[in-house]
Amino acid sequence: MKGYYGITAHFIDKNWKLHCILLDFVPAHGQHTGNAIAKLFFEVLQLYDVTKCIQGITTDNTNSNFTFIRELRTHISEIDTKNIHFVCFAHILNLAARDFMKILDSEVEETANILTDISDDDDDDCQVPPSSVRKIHSLAKKLKNSEHLREDFEKFCTTLNLKFTMPKLDVITRWNSTLDMLRWSLNMRNALNILCDNVENLKTLKPTDTEWSLIERICQYLNVFKSISIILESESYATLPMVIIGINMLLDRLESWAMVLDNKPDRDEIDEKIINSIQAARDKIIRHYERTNWMYCVVLILDPRHKVDTFSNTSWGKELQIEAIKHFEDIFKAQYFRANSLQISEPSLQVAASSNPSKDSSVEKFEIDLLSLFNRKPAHNADDDMSWRYEIDKYISDPRADSTEDILEWWKRHECIFPNLAAMAKDFLATPASSAPVERQFSRATLTLTKTRNRLGDNSVRSLLCLKSWMANEDIKDLF
Repeated sequence: MKGYYGITAHFIDKNWKLHCILLDFVPAHGQHTGNAIAKLFFEVLQLYDVTKCIQGITTDNTNSNFTFIRELRTHISEIDTKNIHFVCFAHILNLAARDFMKILDSEVEETANILTDISDDDDDDCQVPPSSVRKIHSLAKKLKNSEHLREDFEKFCTTLNLKFTMPKLDVITRWNSTLDMLRWSLNMRNALNILCDNVENLKTLKPTDTEWSLIERICQYLNVFKSISIILESESYATLPMVIIGINMLLDRLESWAMVLDNKPDRDEIDEKIINSIQAARDKIIRHYERTNWMYCVVLILDPRHKVDTFSNTSWGKELQIEAIKHFEDIFKAQYFRANSLQISEPSLQVAASSNPSKDSSVEKFEIDLLSLFNRKPAHNADDDMSWRYEIDKYISDPRADSTEDILEWWKRHECIFPNLAAMAKDFLATPASSAPVERQFSRATLTLTKTRNRLGDNSVRSLLCLKSWMANEDIKDLF
């Protein structure tokens, strides 16, 4: 029942290894306004003396975090609030999937949230007929709560030669959990049908054949959302370069699905619902996508697997290409270009805080990269000459890296060839595309602050979690 803020630090070291550590885990003391978050965040930066090292902040999508970024300027005047903020796209995909589900499974009243645990009352007393997803949720919940029911269910699985697996419940704060629950139900479909037939108070929860078909279709659509979000949630490799690609490919996929269904000659009521659901998900994604900044495109150019080819080879990329390249060149010329220099720079720091390749037909083939932006002072005035263009032109004209290439390993091998671009890549490729790394810290915190250890003080919780994170990283623990 206590509130905390988690702050993780992301950076690439001199050996081109990406690090993610818990920088701090501080109590909120009930203050969740943007002003309070900005003050708390600034105090943590001062404590670790990294105030001048921050160029990118990734947060979840609560309104208070947008206020937090604006208010941070009152503490750090040089902060570029327009380009420093990166929203969590895994969270956005989860929000879009929820909007998709609300319409597609709308037998439930609009006030009912199909992704939230229903009450402990018997479903038989519910006046609103349960929807297909709500039925599966109710069955999974009853099985989790009743050992006797689980024993009967396991017997039915054995009779049908099915491997019994524990039911999975969807939770609104656990991304992709609805898909996991529905996949479980499809695997256990026959056993669930027999269970409902043999247990009197479960008969009303038995999905019809039409509802099972709808669940299958829901899974097909949600699979794409999950395949992208899993890539964006990683903390072991660079993820930000894939945001622009992933979101635009998903938008193209949604539009393609809607077009196919719209042109279907025998379109039925479910098809109409799916079209409306797709539109709702698309609107949600676009609403948040419009909040992105040009840094996403800058980072995509630093991905040697894509460079500028992705812009020229896609319809959406052609609209971004000119401005993206301009921003890329401006940042490189002003902050990174050093004439006749082979000096390798030290890594900077990316912080995450919590409270848009060539067009591919398969979202599942995405590869990701995590990035980290950091402040640099102008090192060379290149306005009077064009020597700064040589490194960029060579980088862009050289063949692209293979699609399976580890981009950090690629930059490690090419650091001597492109020293200034490498310094830029080392900064930018550490920024995470989602707040998942810091969200995981809260999961770890539940293992420390348990019901039997609920009297731990704030300083004890903070120290235990931070030390655990620092000591788990062999490459950096000596720094502390």
